[in-house]
Amino acid sequence: NVRNSQILVLERHLDDVALARSNAMLATLDRLKKDAYFLSGTPPISGIIRASANSGFDEKERSSLQLWSKRLQEIFAAYLETHPSVMQVRYIGIANDGRELVRVDRKDGRVRKINVMSLQQKSDRDYFQEAITRHPGEVYVSEINLNREHGEIEVPYVPTLRLATPIVDQNQKVFGILVINLNMAEIFQSLTVELDANENIYVLNNDGDFLLHPVQEKAFGFEFEKNYRWSDEFSTGEDETDSAFIRLDNQSVVHAILRTMSYDSNQSVDLVVTAPDKIIDKAVAKARLFNLYILFGFICVSLMFLYLVAANLRRRAQADQQNATMAAIVGGTDDAIVSKTLDGVVQSWNHAAEVM
Repeated sequence: NVRNSQILVLERHLDDVALARSNAMLATLDRLKKDAYFLSGTPPISGIIRASANSGFDEKERSSLQLWSKRLQEIFAAYLETHPSVMQVRYIGIANDGRELVRVDRKDGRVRKINVMSLQQKSDRDYFQEAITRHPGEVYVSEINLNREHGEIEVPYVPTLRLATPIVDQNQKVFGILVINLNMAEIFQSLTVELDANENIYVLNNDGDFLLHPVQEKAFGFEFEKNYRWSDEFSTGEDETDSAFIRLDNQSVVHAILRTMSYDSNQSVDLVVTAPDKIIDKAVAKARLFNLYILFGFICVSLMFLYLVAANLRRRAQADQQNATMAAIVGGTDDAIVSKTLDGVVQSWNHAAEVM
């Protein structure tokens, strides 16, 4: 069946696209996990712990809390300069309701070191509560949602994923966490690069809410109590293939392949690549036209072969007729006729030659 064959070809293509995109996103997150672990081990991290435990002065390195904080700001700022998709790096303490100790932001394309008066308390945030329960060296990766400042969703909206690792003191007691905020807008944009014209990519959270949608207004609707989910837009089709879905708005059929990306022990997203069924119809028509070309070519070659065979038989018949005519002429003449080779050996003769 030509149609079923073309469906399989499309499904393989969509799966290749989904696999490549999901692997690229997971590779990015793995690199950032390593970055979080590296930054958590820089000297100012432990220096701030020692200074905080000794009235603001680190006896071991003879440095003040203020100096250590400044050094860490420089490290965070240098990191942001070389990682354009990272929008924020913070060192948050357990004390004072999870107050930020050091924070560096990217705002309007510029890296900014946040002063002490602008630091915020984050103990109520889920990523803070989750990260402080992890083991030292373990990196927690949050769900993807819109960034908030002072409890309010930041405008313009910034889809954000946070990577956080716990910081412990010399007694292995949690002192705070180091957090990297990743701007997922750039990551999402990279997922859609070089797609075919008829293809679309969706990213869904665990509840099926759209995090990435071709219509931007349908992404992160759950943040505003307006849920836009896969099940609200697509239903399972009656096609024989599992990849077929029906758009509920216009009843058109689309083919979709899903890849689940698990990036933390309890966090994952689904990446879905879709293409309309009309691609199958075009591919079927193209395949059938190609088959017609092949059949036409085969017929032409067959006719040419038959023509050559017939021409050869005709030439052979003409040659046989000419030979028979010549033999009749030679046999019926009264003149003696003898044929010889170039060496003078007699090969044949007619009746008149025999009589002679």
